[in-house]
Amino acid sequence: MVGFLRVFGYPAPNTPIGWNISAEVQQLMGSLMTLGAMVASGLAGPLAWKLGRKPCLWAACLLCWASDIVMMATTSIGGLYAGRFLIGLANGLFMTFSQLYIQECSPAAYRGLLISAFQFWTSIGTLVGTVVDNFTAPLPGKACYLIPLGLIYVIPFFIAIGLFFIPESPRWLSEKGHAEKARKSLSWLRPNQEAVDGELLTIQDAIEESRVNSGEHMAK
Repeated sequence: MVGFLRVFGYPAPNTPIGWNISAEVQQLMGSLMTLGAMVASGLAGPLAWKLGRKPCLWAACLLCWASDIVMMATTSIGGLYAGRFLIGLANGLFMTFSQLYIQECSPAAYRGLLISAFQFWTSIGTLVGTVVDNFTAPLPGKACYLIPLGLIYVIPFFIAIGLFFIPESPRWLSEKGHAEKARKSLSWLRPNQEAVDGELLTIQDAIEESRVNSGEHMAK
């Protein structure tokens, strides 16, 4: 994208498009995003325990928007690096807590199918992004990269709104001792209300077993 290279690259008359970008900048653009995802995934355990699944997904949406604002507004390499790190944090939270929510909220019989659907839509998103980049690359000026970045706002917007209409994970609510809220959450998620009590008991037994095993491990 010539418009991107004019801002973050340098003139290179020997190249077909007349512009280039250093290998160091390219490597850092990729590695900082990976670093952000690694940091977010590393913090997932404490965040999951303290905040729950939905707040962490809202945080991912906010980080995604913040990274987009930085990358669209900046003209410095430092700003670009900061934006890439923030989008990495957002991706780490999205990938971790989306799958965690699916695992904890879906019926056992459909869990594998729904995780596969998650991976399918991740691939679809990558494909859509590639197609958009391909069509905007020839545009003059900054529009070539501002349009793809602007489109990133769309999906987190729907996620952030949609989270208001679904319950928190019944497993997390049970772990925090909110038995009645866990029952209401599971009742919303399951059309067969007769199975709710049995599944809730199974969740509580699994949590108790995990605590016992954790205590035995600490004792050793």
